[in-house]
Parts: sequence; structure tokens; C-alpha cells
Amino acid sequence: MSCDEIKPLLNARLDDEIDPVKRADFDAHVKTCSSCAEDLEGLESVRHSIRGRLNKKTFYRSSLRCLGVRVTHSAACRHRQPA
Repeated sequence: MSCDEIKPLLNARLDDEIDPVKRADFDAHVKTCSSCAEDLEGLESVRHSIRGRLNKKTFYRSSLRCLGVRVTHSAACRHRQPA
């Protein structure tokens, strides 16, 4: 694989969304290409930093806020109670 083929696959590789044959080619290239290895490492670092700053609850609530949805504790409880 070439660098031009690797760059668009960086996120897919981190998400384990590449088929095994392409993943082996990807990994072989990254082992020998410092530029692509740095890009992959940088992307991993960014993801790790983001995940470290956001817990699931905070992320979920902020996502809902962006969508204009307001969830209250009582509304959530009413939704779970059997009719």
C-alpha cells in the first residue's frame, strides 16, 4: 500500500473496520513508513485525549443538548416504568 492509500484508512484502522487482508497490508506499510506511523499515532493520541476528557454521561447529555433534547430524571423514570 502507498501513503495515499493509507491516509483515508487511518480512522477505519483505529475502529477495526478494515478487512484482515487490507489490515495486514496497512500494518506492514505503517511499520516501514515513519510518516504514516506518526499520523496513526497522532490520531490515536487525539482520540485518547478526547475520551479521557469526556465520560459517557457527559458526552450523551452534551449530544442531546446539541440536538435540542432535554432529558430530566423524572421523564427518564416515567419512561422505564411499566404501564
